[in-house]
Amino acid sequence: MKTGLESCPLCDSMHSVVLSRYARDRSPLTTLLCTNCGLGRSERLPPRDEALVYYRDEYRLEYKRAHQPKGGTAGPGPVSVLNPWAPPRGLSSSQ
Repeated sequence: MKTGLESCPLCDSMHSVVLSRYARDRSPLTTLLCTNCGLGRSERLPPRDEALVYYRDEYRLEYKRAHQPKGGTAGPGPVSVLNPWAPPRGLSSSQ
């Protein structure tokens, strides 16, 4: 399925599936999964300078409700959650 106008930043494929159309706060945010390499990404990435400001000043408060890290261990992470949709490693489409 072809979505958006941007190719995958990892493998340059134009083929992906939509995983979600909303962010955690239910604001519009399209999240895609590349069907060629399995990379999960936002459909349109912000410019680098905007992303740096967001992650420096807003991310932790928005998602963690804290100014500083609380410590502890991370959860299973996105790889284990998205694994059923990711293409098998090492297999080409001709196999």
